[in-house]
This record gives sequence, C-alpha cells and structure tokens, in this order.
Amino acid sequence: MVRQTVVPGLIVVATFVLGACASTAPNYALSIPHVEKLKDSGASPVSVDQFSAQGKDANDASISIRGGHMVPAQGSYAKYLQDALSQELAEANLLDPKSKVKVSATLLKNDIEQHEYWLVTNSLVQDKEPAGFTQWMKWGSSAKQTENGAIPFHYTQLSQLKNELPPPPHPQLTLSKKVKMLTFSREYKTDIITLFHAAGDFNYRARWQEGVKKVEEIFHFLPRVGMRSKFLLDSGETLLYTSSYAYHQDRIEFSETDEGKNRSTYFVIEKAGDGRSRLTLSLYVKKNIIAPLLFNLTKKKKMEIDYQKSLLNLETLLEEIPSFFYPGIS
Repeated sequence: MVRQTVVPGLIVVATFVLGACASTAPNYALSIPHVEKLKDSGASPVSVDQFSAQGKDANDASISIRGGHMVPAQGSYAKYLQDALSQELAEANLLDPKSKVKVSATLLKNDIEQHEYWLVTNSLVQDKEPAGFTQWMKWGSSAKQTENGAIPFHYTQLSQLKNELPPPPHPQLTLSKKVKMLTFSREYKTDIITLFHAAGDFNYRARWQEGVKKVEEIFHFLPRVGMRSKFLLDSGETLLYTSSYAYHQDRIEFSETDEGKNRSTYFVIEKAGDGRSRLTLSLYVKKNIIAPLLFNLTKKKKMEIDYQKSLLNLETLLEEIPSFFYPGIS
C-alpha cells in the first residue's frame, strides 16, 4: 500500500517480484507496458521527490521469509520504489529534476501476499488444465507483456500444500562421541524468527557473544550446513563450520563445530508462549578421558561467565535490531 501525491494525467504503476530464496531483492525490471502507458498519458515531465516509509507494516528495511529475510540493495524498499518510478519516468521522457511538479510517496504496507505458486507457459500445457488438480487449486491465466510480444501463461497457488505436509522429525544430533559440559537458557520477549536472526546471523555475532571480535568469510548471513566461517576471538582465530540445522514452526536448532571436531556449540530456539522465545546454548566436547578433564580444569569457569554474559548481551541486541516477524509466515 502506497500513499502518494496524485499528479493529474500521470499513471504511476510500480510493481516488483520478490523471490523467497534470495537474500537480496532483485533489481526492478523495467516494464514496457508501464512505460507505454506513461508515454500515452499526455502528462508533462515531473520530478521524483523523496519516498519514505511509515509504520511497522512498511517493513522498509527487510521482509522476513521462512526464517530468512530479503533486503533491498538500496537499504530501503521506499527507495527501491523511488528508483523504480524514476527509471520508468526517464524511459518515457517524463523525468525532469527541475520540474515544479513533484511526485512523492509514503510506503505504508509491504509484504508478500502469495508465497507458493506454480506458473507454466501455454506452450507447455497447450491451454489444458493438468490432471490431478485438487479442489482448492484454481487454474488462472494471464500474459507477460515483453518488447518481443506477449507470453501467455497459466498459474495456480500452492500455499495449501504446506498445510498438508507432515512436520519433519526433529534431527537426531550426532552426540554419541561428545559429552555435554555446559548448558544455559534465557527467555526473551520476542518472536522465534527475530531471535533466530539475532543469535544466528553472523553479522550480529560480535555484538552479543563474549570473546568474539569479528566473523569473516561469511557466505550466508544465517547458518547453512557445511558453511565455514573464520571467527576472530580475543584469544586468536578459529574456523567453525555449521554442523547441523533444522527449522520447525516452533523450534529452530543448529550447531557450530571447530575444524578439529573437538568442540561443538548447539543452539536451540523455541517458542515459549505469550510472544516470548527461549534460546538454549549447550557446549559439547569430545568424549574421551582427557578432553572433559582439561575443560573442567582450565576453561569451565570462564566459559560459564561468558555464556551468561552472552545471553544477557543478546537481550540488548534484540532492542536494537528490527523485528523479522512476518505475519502468516511460519
């Protein structure tokens, strides 16, 4: 929903498609039909003023999607729309920075109404409805206008499918060769997705985890199995890899293990009810005679203090970062 200044004779159409698997929103694709409408409008050139966002529903900085989030390259979806409109006006020769007629807008609501769908061109299905459609599936049709002509297609929403899938079993963590040395939990007044971002996003790690100065070689902002990162610690450097990851509607868990597989930290994030979520951190070391003994003698006391401080630091971080909760996304 965009509240905008209305310029008589000018048709403003700005749309963009967000892909749920990406971490950065795709660049706006110039729409030839939009440009043609602008050219045919008979409007005089205008200038594009600042676009802004207002209210929590604007989701100006990011949109949360199934435990991840999508951010605009411009850092703001309001700026994304501003640039998109400027691009189409310029293509239609209707952009004049010196014009006294200015177009501005306020982004009020920004979300993704439909997340799962199947789209197929007419050439593949030959205008026939595929066999096996269920009652809730609706076979729609439309066409994409391009500079080379129209591309007819059919589509149907698939959102109902996720409601019919059985929940995956909780993973069986490979702990047979490890022994738990520490475990600490804390509840936070936030949703499970926001807590996941705060605890799991490597870009935030140095802001809450004691002893971590910086995380480098980040190939994805959230944990992915097998992903390796370099942790710059107060005591030196270490390479950690994400050794497990599982997402459920009410529980998210992942683990980080050092390259030598001597030590693993398990993160378990759970819904705690009444808009609260709980994070549990557990530290495991290799199960042998020496490792647990050395840990208890040389590291346990300091690690206990660090874990408790880290969980407290996380509460401060949650007050500083935006919410990643997206209604309707589990």
